[in-house]
Amino acid sequence: MNPMVVWKVIYITTLVGIFLYVAFWAIDTKILASQVGDATVVDKEYRKAATTYRTEQVGGTTRVIPYATPETYILKLRVGSGEALWPVPKEFYDRARVDDQLRVRYEKRRITGSLKIVSIETEVTK
Repeated sequence: MNPMVVWKVIYITTLVGIFLYVAFWAIDTKILASQVGDATVVDKEYRKAATTYRTEQVGGTTRVIPYATPETYILKLRVGSGEALWPVPKEFYDRARVDDQLRVRYEKRRITGSLKIVSIETEVTK
C-alpha cells in the first residue's frame, strides 16, 4: 500500500474524530435553557488552600511555576435525580446544613443529562 494513502486516511480519520467530538460537545453543552428548581444540600466539602506547580516552557528553558489555590467551600446539591457541586462563600457555607432546601437556577445537558448549577436564587430555608 502506498504510504501517502495511509497518511491521508490517518489525517482524514483524525479530522473527522475531532469534528465529531466538537459537535457532540456543542450539542450537549451550548445554548441550554436555564431552569429554576429546588435543590437539597446533600453534603458539604472544604478544600484547604494549597500550592500547585505547573511546568512551563519559557524562552527555551523549562521552569516550574507555583500557583496558589485558595480555600474553597463547596456544597453538593441534588436537583431531581442529578447532583452537582457549587462553590459558596464561607458565610453561606456556615449557615447551610445537610437536607436544607435551596432554590437554584441550573442547566441540564442534552445528551449526558449532567447538571450545571448557574446560581443560587434564594437563601437557605429550613
